[in-house]
Amino acid sequence: MHNSLVDTAKLIQLQEENILLREQLHFSTGTNKEGIGAEAIGRGIDPIATTIVINRGSRDGIQVGRAVVVGNGIFIGKIVSVHEKSAIVQLINDTQSRIAATILNHDHSLGIVEGGFGISVRLKFIPQNEEVKVGDIVVSSGLQENIPRGLVIGTVEAVEKKPQEPFQQAILRPLRNLNDITAVMVLLSR
Repeated sequence: MHNSLVDTAKLIQLQEENILLREQLHFSTGTNKEGIGAEAIGRGIDPIATTIVINRGSRDGIQVGRAVVVGNGIFIGKIVSVHEKSAIVQLINDTQSRIAATILNHDHSLGIVEGGFGISVRLKFIPQNEEVKVGDIVVSSGLQENIPRGLVIGTVEAVEKKPQEPFQQAILRPLRNLNDITAVMVLLSR
C-alpha cells in the first residue's frame, strides 16, 4: 500500500516537472533566448526577504542581475548573489525587488514593479493621466540591464488612483505562484 502511494507521488511529480521543462524548452527555442535550466533547492532564511536558492552558479555561467523565468517565459525574479555551485534569486514580491516594466495598454504605461514583504506585487509610478484597467498585462520593459523586454510579469488586479497624487499604482497578480517554484531558467543573453 505504502509503496504504491510513493510510486504515485513520484509519477505525479515527474509529470509536473516534465510539463514545466517542456514549457521552458518551447520558450527558449521560440524566442532565441539562451538560458540555463536550474532547480530550486531552497528558500532564503531572511524573514523579510523572498528569495530562492538554485543549483547553478558561477561555474555554469550564472551572473548577478540576470533574469529568471519559469514555464514559457514568466518572469519571477533576478539573480542577486552567485556562488560556485548555487545562486540566489530575488523574487518579484521581495521588498527590495525593483523591475522596470510596461503595461500592454494604449499608452504603453511605464512604471516600476516593487514587491511587498513577500505578499504583494505593485506597479508604481504610473502617470496619473494614463488609462490602466483590471486585466491589463504587465511585462518587463527592457530598460533594465540583463532583463529583456516582453517577459510577462502578471496582470493588473486593482488600480489605486488618488486625484491629488502625480502617479497611480496597480496591484498585480503574478502569473505563477511564487511559493511553489521548482524549476527555473536563468536567461544569459538578450
